[in-house]
Amino acid sequence: MRKKFKKICNDINDFLSNDKKETIGKEECEKIGKCMFEINKAHIFQESWSLRDVSKIIGRLQYQKKQSNSYKNFGLQHNLLFYALSRYEDKKKYLDNFCEVLKQENTLNLKDKEIDDLKETFNSETNLIEDEKANILTFYLEKKDLKIIFYQKEIKEREKDDIERKRGELRDIQSLKTLLELLFQMKLTSFKEPILLIGPSCYKTYASKIYLEDPITVPLNRESTVLQLLGSSFFFSNIEHKNYCLTQIYDILQIPNIISKIGEYEKLWDKNIEKIKKEVTKEIEKKKKYSSDFRSNLVDNIFKKLFYEDNNNRIIGLKMEFKPGLILSAIFKDKSLILKNISKVKTSVLERFNELFSDKNIITLSEDTTNTFTSEDNKELKGFKNFKIIATSSLNDQITLSESILSRFSIINVEDYNEKEKTIVLNKKADKEEKLIEEIKPNLTLAEKLNSIKISKRLDNYRPHSDHNKNLKLVFYIYENGKKERKDNNDDEKYKIYKFKDNENPFEENIDDKKLISKRTQLSIDFNNFNYKDPNIYFTTKFSEICDLVHFSCATHVPLVLEGDSGQGKKKSNLLCSRIFRIRNYS
Repeated sequence: MRKKFKKICNDINDFLSNDKKETIGKEECEKIGKCMFEINKAHIFQESWSLRDVSKIIGRLQYQKKQSNSYKNFGLQHNLLFYALSRYEDKKKYLDNFCEVLKQENTLNLKDKEIDDLKETFNSETNLIEDEKANILTFYLEKKDLKIIFYQKEIKEREKDDIERKRGELRDIQSLKTLLELLFQMKLTSFKEPILLIGPSCYKTYASKIYLEDPITVPLNRESTVLQLLGSSFFFSNIEHKNYCLTQIYDILQIPNIISKIGEYEKLWDKNIEKIKKEVTKEIEKKKKYSSDFRSNLVDNIFKKLFYEDNNNRIIGLKMEFKPGLILSAIFKDKSLILKNISKVKTSVLERFNELFSDKNIITLSEDTTNTFTSEDNKELKGFKNFKIIATSSLNDQITLSESILSRFSIINVEDYNEKEKTIVLNKKADKEEKLIEEIKPNLTLAEKLNSIKISKRLDNYRPHSDHNKNLKLVFYIYENGKKERKDNNDDEKYKIYKFKDNENPFEENIDDKKLISKRTQLSIDFNNFNYKDPNIYFTTKFSEICDLVHFSCATHVPLVLEGDSGQGKKKSNLLCSRIFRIRNYS
């Protein structure tokens, strides 16, 4: 059995590599297989290791071999250890038992001194070191003797501003050791290896944006569908079809000013199509020099649709084409993806992307029946470069994901910032708010405090003559009070917020300007002549609070979620405010 498994490990090694030079040694492959057997035999983890785990580790070793100038002093033992423990919240709980497996003669046969060094490396802080030599700027992650180049760029005059911006961004995180530890673990993955970040709402998306170059973020929820994410077919009139094809070409090649071009060309399609064709061809040729073969092939296909139109898909004067969804659009632009809240999506939707979530970056677009992006005999899209998937999930929500989805991702459990780091982050984002935050001590998370600062700055624009600190206090009050199941009056005194009385209308009217003004926030909204002083409505203090929150949300364009037991006035307040402010209500 074990001999067969050795062969399987070596076959995986050959399968994953595009070049024989990238393959790792047979001995290393066999050691990985032996470790898998011993790990499962010792029952160190609740989940047993499988060939997928072996494939990921081999993929990492191949990638590090290919990028050998970027990875210094890494051995098989480091990759095994960081891969194995990255998914757990309490990593140190498993450290000793896992190292015992690596000591065994039939695995890596590490000596006591090597094990101690490995543990010391694992437990050490990660640092981000800046270095500039011969006009090349380098930032590398350092963990004891291990080094990974995180960012490296030749300083050219035309790119100097962008490089300095990046330098500033990376300097800002040098003191955030928890974030640097996460970036270190992310950099250990091969570039094609999908990552799932699980943990509290802290900095998962922020870290992903630092790690990836210009990614596209796709927020996911329970309502996300295959049609939204992958795409579907649509009918277009003649001019709509031309505009659609033109937009796709410009989007894929990232050519700007598409809207102005569409307006310009609409008058010329029937009169001078050759002029349009000549201009579009010129734009395509300029961009194709810097585009991958994958994107060039997509553009060639749509170009034929645009200028050498066939009528096979025409129905009653309409043309049907496949329109890419959020995920496919990112792939077409050679952009990496951040899939936020992946655990919220239905399993049946996610499993449509199983093929994409592998480390080969392939997707079969069988839905493209109109051959917009694929051919009749080949529906497989592959060869897209610079593409990586990072998904995020709240702590423990990943249990809702199916085993087939989870097994495709390398899971990294993200630790929250410690108190010192939270203060550093808050002080960097806060301008003159530090003293107020220290004085008020709002019972909010770091993310909620940062969001409060952002909303208060928006509030400054809507209340131009108001005091910024008062606006921030107001937002803190709304946030903090909104989190409580039972409201109390302590916060009203703490924040010195206007208190509604029983049966008191929360609004004042300015008849001349047709404005409805909140007594608490002094924000105003245009309203119609609808008489909202309905004798059947009794403004309890709680109902006044809810109506004022809806008013605040409408006035500042800040999304609002109302939660609570039935009978408190959530739906009624929405209906009332939608009628007053002429807002369409979908409840």
